[in-house]
Amino acid sequence: MRRLHRLMILISIGIPILALDRLSKLWAQNWLAKQPDGAAPAWPGVFGWLYARNTGVAFSALSGRTTLLIVIGFAAIVGIVAY
Repeated sequence: MRRLHRLMILISIGIPILALDRLSKLWAQNWLAKQPDGAAPAWPGVFGWLYARNTGVAFSALSGRTTLLIVIGFAAIVGIVAY
């Protein structure tokens, strides 16, 4: 029963985070990318948004190695579920 409770907590936190991630990426692709230079000020003079594409992981590590990233991601999911 305790394992089911932990799984429900993980799902209830994970799904909203995943949804926010996907929505922010859709916003960037559909709105931000169409702005001049792919840039839009959020708070002028302080910070703004800049559209950039990254085909790898953090800091473009493993860029262009899609198959390897899929395998690593799948292994991580299997490990998390097994845990």
